[in-house]
Amino acid sequence: MTNFLKISLLSFSLFAITIPQVLANHDYSKIDEHARKAPTKLRHSLEKLTAYLIEPAENDFEKVRAFYVWLADNVAYDVAALNSKDRPDQEDVARVLRSRKAVCHGYALLFKNMCELASIRCHFVAGWSKRLRGRNGIEIPGTGHAWNAVWIDDKWHLIDATWGAGTIGRKKACLTCPAKDRQGKKLAFTKKFNDHWFLTPPRSFANTHIPYNPAWQLMDCPIPWEIFETESIVMTDIPEENTCETPQDFKTTIDAWEKLDTDDRYIEDYKQGLEYHPTDMGHRLLIMSYKNKGYAVANAALKKESDADKRAGLKDACVYFEEALPYAKSKKDQAGLKRIIRDYEKIIKSKHKIIVRN
Repeated sequence: MTNFLKISLLSFSLFAITIPQVLANHDYSKIDEHARKAPTKLRHSLEKLTAYLIEPAENDFEKVRAFYVWLADNVAYDVAALNSKDRPDQEDVARVLRSRKAVCHGYALLFKNMCELASIRCHFVAGWSKRLRGRNGIEIPGTGHAWNAVWIDDKWHLIDATWGAGTIGRKKACLTCPAKDRQGKKLAFTKKFNDHWFLTPPRSFANTHIPYNPAWQLMDCPIPWEIFETESIVMTDIPEENTCETPQDFKTTIDAWEKLDTDDRYIEDYKQGLEYHPTDMGHRLLIMSYKNKGYAVANAALKKESDADKRAGLKDACVYFEEALPYAKSKKDQAGLKRIIRDYEKIIKSKHKIIVRN
């Protein structure tokens, strides 16, 4: 499990919403019914479950619709794991299928894996979200959220299976409960299928979801953080027109991003996120991503046959730790990175043969 998974990913919709206009153009009733009738025995195999879900689908839209409906119907938000230090591994797809519980990371990753099995281009997208608090307030959670982007009919589309599954809110006050619980402060998940988060138009999606990497807003003129933070939550489709002085071709940016390996994608996303909305958490995520990449390069280097190749690879690994240094805000983080660089440099400069012990 990567360190990224240890970051708490909370966000949930707490309000009524309208169905995206795109749904009005297609009748999903048959594929919805098929998905809801999936035999429980299929939960033991993601491959068999995916094959069942897409069997009657006439196109990729119906395939991802089947995944969305099945997830919303069968996976509950894991409230207990939300603030747990021992959160179940969200990358363990088999565990998620067995338990039928996940936080947003688990929903998005399971959806991505289903798409990959169905040969549909799909990505896991991480960022921030916004939800209502109380009757009038708007909250920007300090933690993050995760959702998906899928490529269908030469176009990217946005899907949030987590918010499609239901809502999370405070439990109602309980007069017979212990005093500490009487105000209903504990969280509870309420299962309630929601169409709005299936193929939501980008401008409407950006009203409540903002990715670390602005390219995943799927707009050439991405919404600035200041607008996202202050804009009132609107649950009807927002007009797609959005202008700016320097439009960017998000499709070209995403094409270049897709050519990166997983670690480099995280680095790029968090660098973009820091430019978009600087936070202490953003600095930690970026440092963690540089370290993950540095360790991956170092481990690959140590598997090389010759000492020369090993030393060259370790020198490449040091570059990532050095690039992380400017983002280390604490003396502890700076000292840790410098220690790693120093240790690798000792090996690089050593005249002794590099021996790797298992």
